[in-house]
Amino acid sequence: MPTTAAVSAPAPTSNSASSSLKQNTSLPTELLASISIFSKLSSGQLSSLAAAFVGLKTQEGIAVAVKGMSNDAFYIVADGQLVVSLHDSTHFLTRGDYIGLSALFEPGNFPFSVVPKSFKTEYKLDQATFIAHLQANPDLTIQILSSLSKNVLNDKLSIASTPSSKVSPLSKMTVRIFDNKAYQKQLFISQNKALGLNYDLDFVSEKLTAKTAHMAAGAQAVCVFVHDTVDEDVAKILKQNNVDLVAFRCAGFDTCNVDACDKNDISVVRVPSYSPNAIAEHAVALMMAINRKLILAGQRVHTGDFSLDGLVGFNMKGKTVGVIGTGKIGFFLIQIMLGFGCRVICYDVFKNPDLLKNPAVTYVELDQLYRESDIISLHAPLTPETQYMINKESISKMKKGVLIINTARGGLIDTKALIQGLIDERIGGCGLDVVEEESDYFFENVAEKPIKSDIIARLLTFNNVMLTSHQAYLTHEALSEIASCTLKNIEEFQQGKRLKALKNSVNKLYLGGKTSE
Repeated sequence: MPTTAAVSAPAPTSNSASSSLKQNTSLPTELLASISIFSKLSSGQLSSLAAAFVGLKTQEGIAVAVKGMSNDAFYIVADGQLVVSLHDSTHFLTRGDYIGLSALFEPGNFPFSVVPKSFKTEYKLDQATFIAHLQANPDLTIQILSSLSKNVLNDKLSIASTPSSKVSPLSKMTVRIFDNKAYQKQLFISQNKALGLNYDLDFVSEKLTAKTAHMAAGAQAVCVFVHDTVDEDVAKILKQNNVDLVAFRCAGFDTCNVDACDKNDISVVRVPSYSPNAIAEHAVALMMAINRKLILAGQRVHTGDFSLDGLVGFNMKGKTVGVIGTGKIGFFLIQIMLGFGCRVICYDVFKNPDLLKNPAVTYVELDQLYRESDIISLHAPLTPETQYMINKESISKMKKGVLIINTARGGLIDTKALIQGLIDERIGGCGLDVVEEESDYFFENVAEKPIKSDIIARLLTFNNVMLTSHQAYLTHEALSEIASCTLKNIEEFQQGKRLKALKNSVNKLYLGGKTSE
């Protein structure tokens, strides 16, 4: 069973299902026939027993049962969704699923809480009515006793669907996708169809913040990107709106307060890897553009200036490239650098076993990497340990003219120190796909507005700085993988896994101190 926090259940006012409203509808016989001990009944017997059930409708969030409450009835779900919490696991029950079968034979106490997740219809058969029905129908009694001999009652009958391991999917689930962009929308729609998930995808252009979190109302999950904020205030608002999942459609989750989400029983997932070679290739593109002065060269020829003054670069072969962070992205970058004939040195707290086997790659301490590298490329996540790892002190240790490439997180670099290093010509150039204070600008068209960020405005004045708008991941292959993995993460959540039980759960990945992506 998947591990998750128990569902809190508002207590009903009296015995089981007391908050339910009686309906005059009849139990469909096919639902009754789907349960093993009733599966061999004749059509007449099924119709007769089905007529003994009472139809109920229950309001969302009003408990059908609370753990420890006495129970003498059997319930079958006809539509909507029941959330059942048992020990440290959660089950979702929908049409054809049932609870309390053993209560027909021996009343007891509910070992779990039962809370409707959405407006639903269920059918109830209490023990007294069931026994009276058996007494009036000897043939029915014989048939059920025969089925019971093959289906020994046990604890599972109190909760299980058919089969007991089944977790029923939702027929419909609304996913609100914040910070939507046109190039992402169509891929999510096509992947939703290709995977057969039939989710109701609702796209909104606003970023998720405390001011916009109310827009999550009516959705069971929200999908967010790198500049969306999931802090303590947002987590509380999402919980108030019955949102149980935050699905990051990116690898980084440094804008997420994981502890706050845990406290509110909100699961958080991410896309741990999407075409890492795309990001590595973009890092190389930045590297080459700065080295070979491609920005300046391109600008010149469009003005009729075909001179070569000031465009001298250097050969990559034989240069030392320092790679900080040797996860999947760093690994691909290293392969490309080796192809150029570079000497590669790298740093990571967690050393990549495949690179340890490669005699062409050497792990060193950071000070040595700073001193010896002609080019430094960053591929680390942003953690308290890695924030501002490129700073005034580390820059002072670097070779004069070093190139710095950052396609990871803006906060890895103290940008004011970087700017001073460019002014002092200690840094020969830098290629930045990420930068501090980017969230108000990147992914948006702000051509009509002034750039109020002093550090971004200053960086744009240097002709040896190439700044791209967090687009290293932006390939068709990567976008397709992001959409597919995000939807699969949501599907896994929908199937009953929660918090740390999810494959790509941030709740179990938030370890702190890890320096590779």
